[in-house]
Amino acid sequence: MESARAIKQVVRQIENQEWLETLSDSVEENVVVGAYEKLGESQWPIRNVLHGSFLGHPLHPMVSDIPVGAWTITQIFDTADVVFGKKDLRAGADTALVVGLLGGSITALSGWADWKHTKEETQRMGLVHGLLNMGAAGFYLISLLLRKTGARGVGQAFSTVGFGLMISGAYLGGELVFDRLVGTTRAETPDVPDEFTPIASVNDIEENTPYRFEVNDVPILVVRANREFHALSDVCTHLGRPLSGGEVHDGCITCPAHGSTFKLENGAVVTGPAAYPQPRLDVRVRDGYLEVRKPADH
Repeated sequence: MESARAIKQVVRQIENQEWLETLSDSVEENVVVGAYEKLGESQWPIRNVLHGSFLGHPLHPMVSDIPVGAWTITQIFDTADVVFGKKDLRAGADTALVVGLLGGSITALSGWADWKHTKEETQRMGLVHGLLNMGAAGFYLISLLLRKTGARGVGQAFSTVGFGLMISGAYLGGELVFDRLVGTTRAETPDVPDEFTPIASVNDIEENTPYRFEVNDVPILVVRANREFHALSDVCTHLGRPLSGGEVHDGCITCPAHGSTFKLENGAVVTGPAAYPQPRLDVRVRDGYLEVRKPADH
């Protein structure tokens, strides 16, 4: 459809604005990184919460339903008040507005945490997405203050503008997820044989050293730690970078790209920004060779 094509062209224009690169760098360095530095070591559990690492699923898309749903209720109740004179819905509209502001706070924090690890066009689009939603929150906050001071009509006008900004931001959010795959897992269970397949002599695998092998052109990470062998997908679930260049420590491996840390024994996330666990493979040693196969429980 022509309308869809026109919208896509607007989106492409947004992400190609070079001046947004400077603004993105400034926000990342002075706001996000600056906040992390002030938190010191306490930043790590907070970051894990904001990324959703403890859930096995990103936090941001889950909590973003709160402001979207709440402010949609506000818009519906305000419309019923203005068009049909349903004054009994005013309290509900105001309560939903407050719920949206509260939910929007954690939504914004989790969104900026995820945004930090994007780059180039995706980061520029994410910046506009975040600014639109912050603008929406600002209009809703002003609307709430106006409602409380008796200027309900003007307040409703402000919340209507906020609703438009929120919908625009939500559209870009959809682009980030479905077009740029932000917040999606980049590693599925490797498509390797169901039967054990030899990949290397155990004598060629040194302790605490990550190795990259390929089975059916699928990259596999192999690590020998504490005399045990472990095999995971070499494609990091966060943004698809190879894990094999990472550091092995304490039975874990840390992605060299963005610092996500996974347990070698089962691929579980130890620290984010990854939210999804790393797919693992079954391993065994036979006749001096390390063999791998698709997990029996998959």
